[in-house]
Amino acid sequence: MVVEGCIFRTASCAIDFTADMNYWFESGPVRDVSISNNFFLDCNYADRSGYPIRIASQIPLTPNCPYTHSGIVISGNVFENSSGHLLQARDAKNIVFRDNRFVFSSKFANVPGDSGCSGVVLDNCRDCLVTLPGNLPEKNP
Repeated sequence: MVVEGCIFRTASCAIDFTADMNYWFESGPVRDVSISNNFFLDCNYADRSGYPIRIASQIPLTPNCPYTHSGIVISGNVFENSSGHLLQARDAKNIVFRDNRFVFSSKFANVPGDSGCSGVVLDNCRDCLVTLPGNLPEKNP
């Protein structure tokens, strides 16, 4: 799958890989995804603790299958928001996050519920390469 040259502006998450096999049964694991040269503009302003890109799993994991998603490359994108949140991933392997830019936006900077900058959060992920933009805020203004 290739997601390239898009502009995302949404009150919620722009890209959400969930592998929902518990309730809606509307998605499964993703493999070999390229997300590049996109603009994520003030995504998640309605959910200040959320992330523009979320990779998660709602599939019960087993010792033989400890990861759901794999082979996701996120590069050359521009993330413009006030939170500094970029990517949240859980139960995945082989994620590459590099050569992305962060631009501070004051548009929703004073919206209640902001939980501070997290940049990239990985939980139960393996073999990942993450290079953060150098200008992420330590804490939101």
